[in-house]
Amino acid sequence: MYNEVYGEELTPKAVRLRDVSTTGHYNAKAILNPNDTLEKRGYNWCSHIYMQIVTDEAVLGKPGDPILVRRFRPSTVEVSPTHEVLVDSNAENPVLSFMEALTKVSGIPLDRLAITEPKEFNWQKWPFVKSRLDMLENKVAFAKDLHLNYPSPKDFVEKTGSRVLYYKDSEEEPRILTEDERKQIKIKENGSRRMRIVERRGHFEFR
Repeated sequence: MYNEVYGEELTPKAVRLRDVSTTGHYNAKAILNPNDTLEKRGYNWCSHIYMQIVTDEAVLGKPGDPILVRRFRPSTVEVSPTHEVLVDSNAENPVLSFMEALTKVSGIPLDRLAITEPKEFNWQKWPFVKSRLDMLENKVAFAKDLHLNYPSPKDFVEKTGSRVLYYKDSEEEPRILTEDERKQIKIKENGSRRMRIVERRGHFEFR
């Protein structure tokens, strides 16, 4: 059907359907599998279902539960494009599996890996974009040893799978910004906040 409308051939493994809550509540399904049903959506009845085209060869067709992440680099005050890491669906501790996947793609040692604390964010809308200045100034909480401190590891994928989690090297030296640099970053963030997700032809791509 997609090929008929848009003239682009897609295989099932190149497509994810994401049931994303408009309020950010974790009950939304990050990924809809072929046998899943929406059942009763309650107050999420008007939430969007997004079609994501997967182009990253590192995760394309691979088993595992995908978590969306971005890396924050304090030394340059930059963030990476949104990308996915895969969590072992059968892992005894899914949080540890997630952190090991992050370590593999980033090269950050496990004991230096810091991740934004997964909270409810009910006042925000997906994808919960974080300000670079807030992260630089420690206004955004990053947690170390999340695999040891997360209260219910088995629920990790369900509660965080529809969010974007930021991570960083906790030992990376932060950059000291001038007032002009700070102003320019703030202007750029305010101007692009609504453009983090590019919706095109009924699906979305990450920038």
